[in-house]
Amino acid sequence: MATAGPITVDDQTFSVSPIYQDGFARLRPIWIIEGQAKVEAAGGKLCVDATGEGDARYSTLWLNRKLRGDVLIEYTAYCPAQESPAANLNQFLMAHEAHGADVVSTKHSGAYKEYHALPLYIITFTEKWSRLRRCPGFECVSERMDRCSVNEKKYRIKILKTGDRIRFFVNGDKYHDWTDPEGSHTSGKFGFRTWNTRVEWDSLRIWQVEGEET
Repeated sequence: MATAGPITVDDQTFSVSPIYQDGFARLRPIWIIEGQAKVEAAGGKLCVDATGEGDARYSTLWLNRKLRGDVLIEYTAYCPAQESPAANLNQFLMAHEAHGADVVSTKHSGAYKEYHALPLYIITFTEKWSRLRRCPGFECVSERMDRCSVNEKKYRIKILKTGDRIRFFVNGDKYHDWTDPEGSHTSGKFGFRTWNTRVEWDSLRIWQVEGEET
């Protein structure tokens, strides 16, 4: 487990402590899989092949650990050479069922629309755009049509949630910076999500943000 210490993001230095890290030497039972895509841990990577048919064309992987309050999530994502250009690198944040129930207490098929009715944030990073959405309602609250993913390029992703503010960074470039005026979701699960894509995730670290250093 990584040690506690200061981390600087967006020109701010935060005191943090580790919540979870995964080098994907194996597929741990802490990951809850929805959809029928092929999922395995290989070579220190979480590998998903969601290029099949029907339910094998999408995958959601929930980290079965509840996150609360201010968090920093960081990981690397890569789509190897493949026929599909989708490069669908998405994530769910602070997800739960209605009335606060655990999101993994209900088994979902993995179809994307199922999640639109759940209380959560969705951050999409695809061949066409990057968007931040608030659900339920699938409301787009931030959009970047000029920030798109491609195959055969490595991306270091950071998601920083402090209070009601959500920031999303790709290779050090800030794509989204939005404050939820309703303070909608303050706890829940994190999940990887993809569609019509072969993707490799690695070097996942999740930190509890304990405050900004002065």
